[in-house]
Amino acid sequence: MFYRSTHALNIYDSPKGDRLATQMAVGRYLVFAGKGSKPELDAATAASPIILVEDDYPGWLIDGDRQFLQLGDRPQPNPLPTPPTIAQRLSGVIGFIRYAMNLPHQYLWGGALGPNYDCSGLIQTAFVSQGIWLPRDAYQQQNFVTPIAPSELQAGDLVFFGTPERITHVGLALNEYEYLHCSGKDYGHNGIARGDRRGGSRVDDFYAHSYQAAGRVTAAYQSQTLVAPGGGRAAKN
Repeated sequence: MFYRSTHALNIYDSPKGDRLATQMAVGRYLVFAGKGSKPELDAATAASPIILVEDDYPGWLIDGDRQFLQLGDRPQPNPLPTPPTIAQRLSGVIGFIRYAMNLPHQYLWGGALGPNYDCSGLIQTAFVSQGIWLPRDAYQQQNFVTPIAPSELQAGDLVFFGTPERITHVGLALNEYEYLHCSGKDYGHNGIARGDRRGGSRVDDFYAHSYQAAGRVTAAYQSQTLVAPGGGRAAKN
């Protein structure tokens, strides 16, 4: 069964409900994970395992937020714009982030609704604003895009940072070197700012040393919860 949110909701990364995983916008759909398709409550924590339909992202919904769900019809699969259409919409993606950067905000782990975001939440939401779904987390986005060389970077491409073992940060390229990103408090700007892969400031130097890869968005993510037979599969990161 598919449920549609009537309010913006927080989705947590464990049944404890003490750390944000992502956020669910009004109108998004979820299914309850576990046995069958009925909501299953963790009796010890009053939380239920769920999967966000549009990006197959798993998490936990606290029991008190069930009141903000409505049972709905099976939604349509995500639209799949062509690569030329995606390229035409990249200016809108950049514009979304520039606008968000000018609003009062700060970094929020798991933030995906604004004005407060985390790095991959900002990227996903900016692309969704133009009708292009991407996976939720930075390492998932890196696995999804088409790899390109740094010298090929153009406005609207993605740049990824972290270690060779795991991608932990993502930004939106403006050109070969400059990019927009939402970074945290300890090693970043505590919000959205312009970065430069050549370094030059404390934050830019940190990310210059952790740069790992670049990629181009050439497709939109398709919900496997919707296209799989029966839907509602228990996805796992």
